Amino acid sequence: MIRAIHFDARTEFRARRLPGSVHFTDPGTDRVSYMWFFCPCGCGALDHILTGVEFRPQSGVPSWLWNGSRTEPTLRPSVRRQPHWHGWLRDGYWEAC
Repeated sequence: MIRAIHFDARTEFRARRLPGSVHFTDPGTDRVSYMWFFCPCGCGALDHILTGVEFRPQSGVPSWLWNGSRTEPTLRPSVRRQPHWHGWLRDGYWEAC
């Protein structure tokens, strides 16, 4: 398992490049956000996914339910970062399948 360290500041998040670190965009009134993350496997790849606070946005692209916590985020379903990594983000920790 690896801790999903949250960064409020996007510039610091991108500068630090820590495996498994996360940055959420402001969900606003529609409660939809993008979670940016560095792959937990340590390959250094930066990726992002569409999330909704306590719901999965219906947008025609893959999306995830996010519990709304920035410090102990949980996503459903699992996250697959082809071909490097597949696993869960639960209570602020990445866990490989």
